[in-house]
Amino acid sequence: MKTLDLKEVRDRFELYKVAFNKKPYVNNLANELGVKTTTLMKFIVNNDKHFVLYQNDKGTYISEIYLDLKDKPGSDEFVEYNKEKYKNTLFLDTYSYPYNEDVIEFHRIIEDKKDEERSNEWRNTSEKIKTVKKFISDTKVSIGMDIYRYDDFIPKENIELLISQGWEFVNYNKNSEE
Repeated sequence: MKTLDLKEVRDRFELYKVAFNKKPYVNNLANELGVKTTTLMKFIVNNDKHFVLYQNDKGTYISEIYLDLKDKPGSDEFVEYNKEKYKNTLFLDTYSYPYNEDVIEFHRIIEDKKDEERSNEWRNTSEKIKTVKKFISDTKVSIGMDIYRYDDFIPKENIELLISQGWEFVNYNKNSEE
């Protein structure tokens, strides 16, 4: 009986996607690997953290295979890896006026909410926001007759100051208005 390893299964999975322009069902990938469908299914069950599966009326198909769990969004390994990688990084949202989206008016720091990637544990966490809270302020934007208030505005000079203190920013546009 053939012994399967994760790298070979993933390599065949990737080749199948290219060859047939679709994701394989378990039985199709088993055929490509030269094993019984139940043998591949047992391998998948034993290594379930590495696989993303979906089912439909035709059977179970494989959507993704991760060799390294740090690459699998939402896994514990992914969260730990990103906590370390982005420990001094904040992710900025940009605001531009609706009539001219090419001009970035200002930046905002928005605390991440819980999602499938568990962004709230590694991106703009409540701890990071608390650390830079004194650099965040309110601003008002007038569009026509409406006035919008943002309490997560970070002025350009404060971003530059935080950069000088070792912080990094994703989506920072140095050419922004404020």
